[in-house]
Amino acid sequence: MYRGYTPIVHYLSPPVVYYDSTAELWFDGKSTKDLITGLATDEMLFINTKVGGSLMDFEGTVDNQDRFGHFARTRATGKIGELPIGNNYNLSMMWETGSAYVLP
Repeated sequence: MYRGYTPIVHYLSPPVVYYDSTAELWFDGKSTKDLITGLATDEMLFINTKVGGSLMDFEGTVDNQDRFGHFARTRATGKIGELPIGNNYNLSMMWETGSAYVLP
C-alpha cells in the first residue's frame, strides 16, 4: 500500500555535475499528490532536492503549475548549488509528505 505513495528518484542527468551546472532529476511522484490537501496555490509538491548536501535551484524551470504524472518518470530541470566537480554524491528529495526513495 505504501509503495503507491512513495516518490522514487531514478537518476540525475548528467551524472557528473558541478556548481551552477544544469541537471535533470528523473523521478516518479507516484500517488503523492493524492495525499496532499490544503497546499497553497503557490507551493510545489516537493520541497527541496539536495545533491551532495547542496540544494538544487528549480526557480524559473519548475513552478506550481507543473503537473507530475502518476506512476510515470518525470523530469525537473534545475541548477546545481555550490559543490566541487564529482559524480559520487548522495541525492535526496523531500516532498510535502516526506522523503523520496532514491534508487541505488
